[in-house]
Amino acid sequence: MIETTVLTIRTRLLLKKGLVTQAIVELRNFMESNPADPAAWFMLGVANEDRNELSRASAAFEISAQLTVGRTEPSHPNSDECIVRFNLSLAYDRTLTPFKRIAAAKQAAERLKEVEYKNWTAPEWDRYRDHLACIANAPLSHYLLVYLALDLATELPIEPAAAWYFRADGQLTGSDHATISDITARIARPGLKVVEVGSAVGLGSTRIFGDWVKRFDGELVCVDTWSPMYGVELRNIFDRNIDIFDLTQVVLPMQMPSKLAAEQITDQSCDLVFIDGDHSYSAVRDDIDAWRSKVKPGGILCGDDCEGRPHEFKLEALENHKEQDVASIRRIAEPSGDLGDIHCGVVLAVGENFGNDYLILGDPPGIWAKVM
Repeated sequence: MIETTVLTIRTRLLLKKGLVTQAIVELRNFMESNPADPAAWFMLGVANEDRNELSRASAAFEISAQLTVGRTEPSHPNSDECIVRFNLSLAYDRTLTPFKRIAAAKQAAERLKEVEYKNWTAPEWDRYRDHLACIANAPLSHYLLVYLALDLATELPIEPAAAWYFRADGQLTGSDHATISDITARIARPGLKVVEVGSAVGLGSTRIFGDWVKRFDGELVCVDTWSPMYGVELRNIFDRNIDIFDLTQVVLPMQMPSKLAAEQITDQSCDLVFIDGDHSYSAVRDDIDAWRSKVKPGGILCGDDCEGRPHEFKLEALENHKEQDVASIRRIAEPSGDLGDIHCGVVLAVGENFGNDYLILGDPPGIWAKVM
């Protein structure tokens, strides 16, 4: 049992570092002598999910579910969790027909109505938190449209990349969720006013800020151009999500460029401004310039996708890629380490504006914050 527990911890650590292939190799080696270990099969499903090999993931979750029947050892996964994960993997598998994916989503929904899933504590459930809530509580049609990215009118999936873009946690990690919530908690007060620059489809940070301003009878200003993407009208998806999560009364959408929206906001009127729009250097620089005066003294100006400070990378590499969304570069302290996906424009613009007088939070680091 101890060996199985260590294997699970080891696998999660490797996945957190992005070493998915190594995790799968180690799992396979373990399973050669432990072919009936349900925890190993479960973690194999998690690892295959991480690299989007959903047919393999669903097969591993199915075997894990079968192996947990009648067994209650603490080191074994919950059988209900295995079954739900099996069905969610099928639901997300774009190689399957819409009919099969919808059937799998319904199976997950039915199981969730019968079990207390909120007690499931595996770290990767962070990414499914909103999925679970939607399957269990929202109309299935909403789940299919928003979370599986299915066009119910034609029963044909939209562009494959959209499934990633529209996933329920937005594009935040579990650590990002916790960090953004902690930052907001520091300045939460009655009448809390938050501005989010770059709201996309209203998931991720929008959900977090929306919950906070609703609790404090405040306002969330969502700024975005909502230009169509992947053949989808993003504003329609945003409006639907705001309705699903009961945030209509606290959200003020401003469909316009960031600078134009800032001109309509009174100086020193915002408790928090979160910048997560265009990640090019020039755009982040202009967003910081446009919004810093809108934050109250003691309020917070912050944003996403700042993986470090400029001195941690070769300046030439940052400059060469600063107008791109993201680039694969190494840190100076790790010359032989893995390439990291770095938002060079964000790193440069934040560093140039605030020197060393700002925080980079999260694990891995990514959320930058400056107390004004």
